[in-house]
Amino acid sequence: MSPKPLTGVRAFVAVRTNDGVDCSGVFASKLVKMGAKTFKDRLTNSLTHIVFRAGNDAEGLPRLRRRMKDAGCESAFIVTPSWITACERAGSRAKEKEHLVPGAESERDAHPRTPLSRWSSVEKPPGSGKTPRNNKRPREVEKVDLKRYDSDVRLMAAQAKEMDEEAKTREKSKRTFADVVADEETSKKRRKKTNDGEVEYVSSKGENDARVANANGLSSS
Repeated sequence: MSPKPLTGVRAFVAVRTNDGVDCSGVFASKLVKMGAKTFKDRLTNSLTHIVFRAGNDAEGLPRLRRRMKDAGCESAFIVTPSWITACERAGSRAKEKEHLVPGAESERDAHPRTPLSRWSSVEKPPGSGKTPRNNKRPREVEKVDLKRYDSDVRLMAAQAKEMDEEAKTREKSKRTFADVVADEETSKKRRKKTNDGEVEYVSSKGENDARVANANGLSSS
């Protein structure tokens, strides 16, 4: 019989009577005397037990499970206050399965607090007689199809080359605003060969008007 049979137990206590009276403090004190650490206001992912009684609140257990899921402590035992009494009488940690909250059995079985071994206690794992040095598993080398990867690389290189050529073509085909203006001016000045073989530029209407104005100014002076 240990004086602190519940050492290592981390419990959240939420106990209410059918009248809605909160009795959590009384049961939390009993747990502390037996070496457990208790929480009343919050759930944590380190909890091992939840001492719970919702009274007449039908939504108490579903609401508790939602809080457990949010806190990451779904694998904690959900036991009734009778588990604390059983621990007191036995002077040791009583079996939780005999004091689970009705409706919480399947949840506990689905999320065991203590992770089970990969191998059962009856069946020994293969290679259990080997020493740790000799029990190393051989490295698994992934087989790589070099031909397939080579063809993929070549395809990617061809696509990159094609993209570079397209970029160069687009760069050459770019025309600035100055180029457009120059082309328009060139189109306005069409070359016309005279009978003497000289080349005369036919200017735009604006330039002809300017020439006429200049000529008029010279003649008037």
